[in-house]
Amino acid sequence: MVTPSPNPAHTPDLDESVAGRGSSTEPPEPPAEAAAFAPGKIVAGKYRVERVVGEGGLGVVVAARHVQLDQWVAIKYLRPKALTKPIVVARFMREARLAARIQSDHAVRVYDVGEIEGAPYMVMEYLEGTDLGRLLKIAGPLPTERAVDYILQACEGLAEAHAAGIVHRDLKPDNLFLAKKSGGASVVKILDFGISKLTEKATESGRNTKLTKETDKFGTPHYMSPEQLRAKEVDARADVWGVGVVLYELLADKVPFDGDDMPELVTAILTMPPIPLASVVPAVPDGISRVIETCVAKDREDRFGNIAELAQELRPFAPQSSHARIDHIAEITREKGTFVRPPTEDSMRLSLPGTDRMSSGGVASGSGVHRMPASRSSWRNGLLAFAAVAVLGAVAFGVVQARGPSAAGSSVTAAPSSTPVVPASAAAPSAAPSAAPSAATRPEALASSAPVASAAPSSSAAGSPTVKPRAGKPSSGRPAASAKPKPSDRDSVINPFE
Repeated sequence: MVTPSPNPAHTPDLDESVAGRGSSTEPPEPPAEAAAFAPGKIVAGKYRVERVVGEGGLGVVVAARHVQLDQWVAIKYLRPKALTKPIVVARFMREARLAARIQSDHAVRVYDVGEIEGAPYMVMEYLEGTDLGRLLKIAGPLPTERAVDYILQACEGLAEAHAAGIVHRDLKPDNLFLAKKSGGASVVKILDFGISKLTEKATESGRNTKLTKETDKFGTPHYMSPEQLRAKEVDARADVWGVGVVLYELLADKVPFDGDDMPELVTAILTMPPIPLASVVPAVPDGISRVIETCVAKDREDRFGNIAELAQELRPFAPQSSHARIDHIAEITREKGTFVRPPTEDSMRLSLPGTDRMSSGGVASGSGVHRMPASRSSWRNGLLAFAAVAVLGAVAFGVVQARGPSAAGSSVTAAPSSTPVVPASAAAPSAAPSAAPSAATRPEALASSAPVASAAPSSSAAGSPTVKPRAGKPSSGRPAASAKPKPSDRDSVINPFE
């Protein structure tokens, strides 16, 4: 649910026409069945209802004021028809508990819960502003730095959620709210944890509530990962996929996977590469396109392993004010024992001052290739290959040792003192081939010689493997970028209880 600004004309950081939903019309009339939440009513003895600010098929949100504190709050409650579905009621209360566990400025806060005449309600933070979905409809595609800044704010909230064992599962522009703060600044808030999922290690109070089964499909189709569509178990990498799709849409005002109907859309998500971002926005930096491609890899093993790895790859395209946030995201992730791979070499190079990071031609110096992070499987394969080479080398060395010194005339082994004097013309051999490689050519020296720019704390790029980019699937047969789907099609949520 969205709570638009009570004063739509006063939006210092937004265009005046982007004020709040329904700002040009009168507020909707309160539902007839909601007498307990009608304007003027006092809820829980302390919240005076002012007006309805949002409605859905199962719930309603009203704006209210705390009688003693004179503080605006939003109260969300269920319609009577929803009360006939126990699972919906359970999910509603679960949303309140999960949201209350996330201590982040980038997630909507829940202050209180209660029940009136058998109808549960939750008291939430009141937000003034607009969601990113509406912002796109009014303003169109966003500049790269602004889009990345909004995404990184959402990533900070997601890092806190993932640290608490919560996967959102329904990330989309409509669920990212650009809230106005005092002084005219704005902050991105994640909304709607109603279909979020607890990981196995973080069930509420140690209990598995089983409100979501492994066969449940939840989410908005255009933003759902392949594992969600296949009703497989999901983890934080499903949110990595969602973030990649949202970032693509903020930059292009289109989604990366589309279809004329649901079967075509599902087929595109499961089997087709994304519509090339450069074909929609030619000026977009090549590096950011590759970051998005990694987010939406079909196999989640090939995506970023967590939100922190994604955030650090966005550093070259983020405003300077967001760099501390990237480091904080890494700290949150590591504090829970999650491994965060070091930034890629190109990410660090592009982060250096004076680098042409916004050009669409990719890396301005060095290899000229933006190397994406290796998947877990790629790391394992690389280690196995290295071990195999080491074993073969050891065996070859043993064979050489067993054969003893080579015949006279060898240019590798120095002759013992008992060897006859060699003619002067042969007494000055060139540098021995077995000389140790110089420090500049050792692998560890090559890794450490790459310029490092404010990498995340307690991580180091030294010694990290460098992986060539994965070859993308051929784009032949891929339909051209289509128009942005109608909101009525895109905003439908797969939810058997709606």
